[in-house]
Amino acid sequence: MITAKELYANTKNLDLLFVEDDEQLRVQMSDILNDLFHTVALAENGQAGLEKYEQRIKDEGKPYDLIITDINMPIMNGIEMTSAIYKIASKQPVLVISAHNESDYLIQLLDVGVNGFLIKPLKHQALINTLYQATQAIINERLVISHYKKIEQLNTELSLQREQLKQSNDELYHKNLALEKSMRIIEGMHHKNQLYRNINISAATPGLPSVRQQDIVKTHLDEAPSSPLEEIEQHINDICKKYDTNNTDNLSLNKLSKAVQNYAESLPREQLYASLLASLSKLSRTINEHPKCTHVEENRRIFSMLESFFFIYSRWEKEWNTIDTGRFTAFSHSISEEIDVLIDVWQCES
Repeated sequence: MITAKELYANTKNLDLLFVEDDEQLRVQMSDILNDLFHTVALAENGQAGLEKYEQRIKDEGKPYDLIITDINMPIMNGIEMTSAIYKIASKQPVLVISAHNESDYLIQLLDVGVNGFLIKPLKHQALINTLYQATQAIINERLVISHYKKIEQLNTELSLQREQLKQSNDELYHKNLALEKSMRIIEGMHHKNQLYRNINISAATPGLPSVRQQDIVKTHLDEAPSSPLEEIEQHINDICKKYDTNNTDNLSLNKLSKAVQNYAESLPREQLYASLLASLSKLSRTINEHPKCTHVEENRRIFSMLESFFFIYSRWEKEWNTIDTGRFTAFSHSISEEIDVLIDVWQCES
């Protein structure tokens, strides 16, 4: 059995509209209801109830939490008032006070969508039970709405955090990519410096003529290329020199493109080399035009990367005859990835 205390726990924060044309019953009920609800508004007929409902929304920005109305009233009955209110707020909780001889109206009221009935003469425990069921339904619905709002808020926050994390990951990815590119440049320069030191050591060996390191390197670069790879390196070196004078032309790029394609076509026509051939051909087509980056320093960096790539590639090529098929496939895959990076940089896509 529901107690008045349990009912009060539900009703103490709710606002009620009570519509009843019988003044004596209206006064009696208002005394009881005022002890239970936060506020109680009274109306003597459906028209007055509807006007108070509309004024409440205008003043408070929200409807009453619950309406209790009689059926038979002058000017506008309870059914007409309830129908008009549902046009304003379709989910408005409504309880209807009905006499035993008003059963013909019950079907109409159920069709309208009322939440429950109070049968005259009103009995204390029946009133408590019906009010408790109606107010508990209101609380449950608001709890569900509150949970949905919290879920929506959490989803919004999660989406924002996910987007921020994605942006951070993208930034980190590009930073790592830039670091990898820089490391490849450094690695290439390290190998070149090692080569220069070896040449310098050879030049300083007793019994050999003393020649300056840069003269030896210059002589090496000025020699006619003896292989497709050396031809590529020579074209890159020529382009790098022209970038120093801002005098790079399409002809130089066309020569480099053809040199790369010639090298690709010089590879054995075996399935093992298919991926490598395709990647180098793609690189050849890409470098047939100027890099899309317009900044001179950025383009110098691009050609420095290209130079380092082919320098290291030429060292790896010499190991082909000493490695098995599995290692060669892994090598070929790694080279293809390196070429994809070069193409992305060339096209300013990373």
